[in-house]
Order: sequence, then C-alpha cells, then structure tokens
Amino acid sequence: MPIYRLDAIDRRILAAYERFLTETLLRLPGVSDIRSNFAIQTVKAHGPLPLARTEG
Repeated sequence: MPIYRLDAIDRRILAAYERFLTETLLRLPGVSDIRSNFAIQTVKAHGPLPLARTEG
C-alpha cells in the first residue's frame, strides 16, 4: 500500500480543520458525530455533468 506524504501547508490546514470540528462543531447542541471525506485526486473535471434529460 502506498504511503502519501502531506506537505507542511496541508498539515496546517488539516490541523485547523480538526480544531474547528472538535472545538466548535462538536460542542454544538445536537451534534454528536461528524464524518469527513477528502479526495486525493480530481474527482470531476470542470464542465457540466453528463446528465440525460427526462421528459416530464
């Protein structure tokens, strides 16, 4: 399995995001769990989605 290295800027951004989650969002009433996902490569190139039109 490959090991991915994050540079210093990415680590700082992720650390700030983690602090925001734990120190702000998780302390709100009614919030008990937060899940995040990050893409490690481009998921969608710029441009419209290739959606088929439906008659309705």
